[in-house]
Amino acid sequence: MLVPKLALLLVLFHAAFGSAYRWFNWQYEVTCESDAYVAPQNEADAAKFLKEQYPKGSHIKVVGNGHGFGNLSTCVDNSLTAKPSYIVSLTNLKHLEINKNDMTVTFGAGWDVYDLSEVLKTNNLTFGHLGVERVQNFVGAASTGTHGSGSNIGNIASQIIGLRVLDAQGDLRIIDEKHNAEELKAFRVSLGALGLITEVTLKVQPTLLMKRTTKVLNATSEFSIMYNEIAQLYKEHERMTVWGPHFDWNAETQSWDLEPTYFLSYWEPTDYDGVRNCSSNYCANGCGSECKKEYFCYDDIIDAASCPPQGVCSREFYAEIEHFLPIEYFAEAATNYTYYQQSQTPRMNAPYNSLMVMQHRSLKGDDAYMSPVNTYNLDPSLSGVFGIIEIDWIQEYNNFTTLWQNQELAYEFLPKFGEAYNVRPHWNKMSPPNATYTLEKFPMLPKFLAIQERQDPKCQFVNEFLYKQLGIERCADFISICLRQTATSDNSDYIIRLFYGPTYRSSSSIRIDVLLAPSINSGQVTFDSMLSTQSYLTWFAEDLDNDRNTDLVMLINPTSALNVDFQIAVFLGFGNATLGAPVMSPISPNPAKGTLLTASFMKSIKVHKADYVYSGTSTASKGGILARKGGQV
Repeated sequence: MLVPKLALLLVLFHAAFGSAYRWFNWQYEVTCESDAYVAPQNEADAAKFLKEQYPKGSHIKVVGNGHGFGNLSTCVDNSLTAKPSYIVSLTNLKHLEINKNDMTVTFGAGWDVYDLSEVLKTNNLTFGHLGVERVQNFVGAASTGTHGSGSNIGNIASQIIGLRVLDAQGDLRIIDEKHNAEELKAFRVSLGALGLITEVTLKVQPTLLMKRTTKVLNATSEFSIMYNEIAQLYKEHERMTVWGPHFDWNAETQSWDLEPTYFLSYWEPTDYDGVRNCSSNYCANGCGSECKKEYFCYDDIIDAASCPPQGVCSREFYAEIEHFLPIEYFAEAATNYTYYQQSQTPRMNAPYNSLMVMQHRSLKGDDAYMSPVNTYNLDPSLSGVFGIIEIDWIQEYNNFTTLWQNQELAYEFLPKFGEAYNVRPHWNKMSPPNATYTLEKFPMLPKFLAIQERQDPKCQFVNEFLYKQLGIERCADFISICLRQTATSDNSDYIIRLFYGPTYRSSSSIRIDVLLAPSINSGQVTFDSMLSTQSYLTWFAEDLDNDRNTDLVMLINPTSALNVDFQIAVFLGFGNATLGAPVMSPISPNPAKGTLLTASFMKSIKVHKADYVYSGTSTASKGGILARKGGQV
């Protein structure tokens, strides 16, 4: 991962309530608006806040450093619900206790990985394993399954032996290996769905010195040969990361050129006690041109295998997927992933593409219910070790059009390869929603959801991502996935629904659905649209949400979604000269991310969600027809 810490974006008010607060992830394209930002001073303050909010059913979303690519940590936007919605940060919970007799460290949820690792180093202690970068909040990273690389090590959550957690009613529960070991399997990778984790206890170990060796290898367009060679290297090295192959964008040919070489690093214990120098070039994450050379270095495992924030070398937007699959399938899967990516090159014509990196790691499977490397559905003949395929599409300039184009492609890999290779996606990296698939790959999901219901009876910790990914149907009414002011005509023949912002961010589009009663002909509805930056809309007439009503869907071209100034001048079939026509009204500084359809004759109603992922601007997709300005549908 090549992303920066988001500390400056989270302004800490140190108060229970403040003004409306908009949250962003590190690259500003995942966002939501809450009613306030809450930063409790301690566990007691957090419990008090939860007890006050429980009767109201307020939406509660705990955030860390915004180090993700997906909607896992998005709040329920306050434009989509009538209930209060809060962003909560536990940054003030900074207590810490080291027990060298038990070789444990107990710390509050406010600790970031970097700061915690520095404290351990001063006490001649270390983690058994870390992620490749130390920019995250520790509890946030553990709760999503963050990991390093090694066939004999697990993700960082596997080091957790105990924790304290507040449920939605503010009641404290202590979970540990001694008293409720089975439940700990649910809480290690909790996805933020099981409550506010206020404290964690980890197993640590004495300082471990490692030798890191970096090798440069020749790349080949015979991908099967290359990936089989890499698979063999994973058998020879317990801890290894491969950075490559690399592809450079060729603006002249509009294609990805394979770089002639790529590189890898592997780590092994050493008794060398000389100069520690692995942190001198910050290459533990393979980031930067100076890392692609043959060399070796020595350091504590923390600095040998993981980079501090200053070692993050990319500040440009990029899309990323990270898929976990049994390592026995790695060579074939990586080959097919690469060929598929190459086959999609013609559609990647947005500006500012720069570099595409294939990155590969390994990880030991575990028994955490929602861990991407859980072993519950593995065939007994498999080793229980997982290979990891990561693809990074990196830009030379921060451009949303290019970012959305690449994210759209990123979402397609799991549906294409998931079943064939028993793939599990990283929870917060371009993970398309499919509750049926989730249940298949995470067989302990029913047990997880039973604990979730106990901890969160009113679904206050559930956002739309969790609702859709985990299939938490009991939460449909609680989280009200609809607009406060969805509109209908006075005779109830039509329902207008507008979706925008975080709900359909993954589609790079604003979406309007006009649901027609089965007896109504969609051809009876005429639109006259005024767009400042484009002259067409794309329409689809399908039953997208399987409710036996036709969905007439409008998608604004994503290439100008952030610049559009959209107004409906005439909407025949609704209203008249007396009542007035519906208009689009901005409710945020960015019209494309906050707009409601309103008119004097409309009344508020409640509608269920409809799932749709826009597949591009082509008018051929999904049977769409092109309706030009003022055109008849």
